[in-house]
Amino acid sequence: MLAHFVFRLQRLLDLREQSVKECQKRLAVAMGAVLDAQAELHCFQVERQELQASWQTAIAVGMRPETAVTYQRCFGNLDHECQRASTKIAATQKEELACRALLDKALRQQKVLEKLRERTKARFVLETNRREQAQLDEFAVLRQAQETR
Repeated sequence: MLAHFVFRLQRLLDLREQSVKECQKRLAVAMGAVLDAQAELHCFQVERQELQASWQTAIAVGMRPETAVTYQRCFGNLDHECQRASTKIAATQKEELACRALLDKALRQQKVLEKLRERTKARFVLETNRREQAQLDEFAVLRQAQETR
């Protein structure tokens, strides 16, 4: 007797595995967004440092008042962009944390079903072995009975 194991909740397990993959993709996108936002902030910070160095040079050589106003406007714009990039980083990090939480939940749900499948399969194997042994015992008894006749 050859019986094969069928896990009744396999479709649900397949859905959980798909959910894990989707969560992993969303997390990768969120992590990429964080890195992009951090790179953007870094670019603005470097630009501001370069502007600061240019400002110091202009002060040393004596700048005109309209040049000072232009520098101040540029500093203000860069400060605003740095603040906007910092806000974007915070939002993308929050999204990344949410994706991590969803992934953790999906992984736990998948693990529960995998353990259930393994336990169910182990019970199936034990029951199959028990039935097969009972059949073999029955055949042995019948054979013994035939030999004693």
